Amino acid sequence: MCSSDLIYITHDLAVVAQVADRIMVLRHGDLVEEGNARDLLDHPQQEYTRRLLAVRSLREDKQMGSSGSTVLEVSGVSARYPSAEQSVLNDVHVQVSKGQTVAVVGESGSGKSTLARLLQGFYLPSAGAIRVDGRDTRQLSANELRLGMGVVPQETRLFSGSLFENLVAGQPHASLAEVAEACGQAGIREFRSEEHTSELQSPCNLVC
Repeated sequence: MCSSDLIYITHDLAVVAQVADRIMVLRHGDLVEEGNARDLLDHPQQEYTRRLLAVRSLREDKQMGSSGSTVLEVSGVSARYPSAEQSVLNDVHVQVSKGQTVAVVGESGSGKSTLARLLQGFYLPSAGAIRVDGRDTRQLSANELRLGMGVVPQETRLFSGSLFENLVAGQPHASLAEVAEACGQAGIREFRSEEHTSELQSPCNLVC
């Protein structure tokens, strides 16, 4: 997977549809429907999808579709937490081709976060398989699996130490200048002077 292969996991179908090539809609762990974003927006087959779209109408034309080799495949995946009686995900299927963007949408408890955790290797599916570039994720180490991933979780957690130390946790050899530039590109903050850059090395409780 590379930076152009993205999965958006969100409640807001209308907004994410503006950047997604394909959309899969989950509810209570079950796949409601899945398809090309424009087709699904114009002609939703299921009532649940129509209700999601009714929340906010989308009236933008977008050139959809891309083709290429499959970089991510979720094949018949089910998942259940140890303390739960029912599965969170049931027989979910999705394929992401190179250069394609897929949106996963659904209400709270529909399985979006669980799918995200499975993709990152925090949990293993109880059934089915997840393949990245054709390789089953169960055969990959955590570092191998996550090397090509960029994840922005819905909850932000900072470790002790400086903001710089937190930001380089996944890229320990990055320089202070590289981190400052990345912060600017991400819209976190512009660190344009030496004084501003030094804030990156301050304890988190002084800059957060």
